[in-house]
Amino acid sequence: MKRLTETLLLAACLAFTLPATATKSAQKPQAAAQGEASAQYDRGVAYYEGRGVPQDFTHARQWFEKAAAQGHAGAQNKLGVMYYEGQGVRQDHEQARQWFEKAAAQGSAAAQIVLAGMHYEGQGVPQDYGQARHWFEKAAAQGNANAQFVLGLLYDQGRGVRQNSARAWHWFKKAAAQGHAQAQFIFGLMHEKGHGVRQSEELARHWFEKAAMQGDVHAQIRLGLMYAQGQGAPQDDVQARRWLREAAAQGVAAAQSVLASMYAQGRGGPQDHEQARHWYEKAAAQGDTPAQLSLGVMYALGEGAPQDLRQAKEWFGRACDGGSQLGCEEYARFSQMGY
Repeated sequence: MKRLTETLLLAACLAFTLPATATKSAQKPQAAAQGEASAQYDRGVAYYEGRGVPQDFTHARQWFEKAAAQGHAGAQNKLGVMYYEGQGVRQDHEQARQWFEKAAAQGSAAAQIVLAGMHYEGQGVPQDYGQARHWFEKAAAQGNANAQFVLGLLYDQGRGVRQNSARAWHWFKKAAAQGHAQAQFIFGLMHEKGHGVRQSEELARHWFEKAAMQGDVHAQIRLGLMYAQGQGAPQDDVQARRWLREAAAQGVAAAQSVLASMYAQGRGGPQDHEQARHWYEKAAAQGDTPAQLSLGVMYALGEGAPQDLRQAKEWFGRACDGGSQLGCEEYARFSQMGY
């Protein structure tokens, strides 16, 4: 999982970019040479992103420094990003912090959330949840969904603030309403468990679906299991297979294993032992014990692959190593048979 600051840094990188239709100042480099801050900034972005000129971090930094010296918040933010990442300069989190602070003081939400993340994780500054909350609140007040989401986490976990489920709900709701997928998933969990809100399986599924449609793997798994088990949603194997396949494609072993079992049983579609083996192998390669045990059975019976008792024994042995007593028993039985 990405560190929080790295995730928030992406938002900072995207917050100040040259529009698809370049500004007049970007089209006229002489405006930058004459000292116009916005033109200098646009020139820096052009070099930073390689728009109309070869990408060149050194030239980008030079133009950003000229604009930043005139108080251009976007340029200050970009310099913070460059020092944080070590783009065209030696990586220096202290320098990054100074530039982010300048931009944040001018109201740059992108700088505020990265600065908050640095305080949250203790990068370039001592770890300080109180300062993290301060800067997240500044950005959240401007409607920044990332900041609203993290504030929800802080209040939910009691970091830098007293634990307060109502405040957590408040910020998660704001972020979720703006389409923040992780906030939508957590908002769904809160409704499912009745944590700080009225319990509602219908609302839980509603928010899980919104998050899942944006690719949130946790929501996809949750929806898949809800439909498969008929808990919180009508039992529907077709929908279960659909959402578990989405999560499985993102590499989640548990989803791959359950999806494989659905193919093996013909739930939600035609029975397909080859697809079952395919997904069991992906899950088993990640150490999923039920998948390893199931692969042992498939190779033993010749389902989805030619019968191979040595392969069966190998997978039973791995399942045994993962804590499956049945795997241990089958491994011993195959050993006694000479495999």
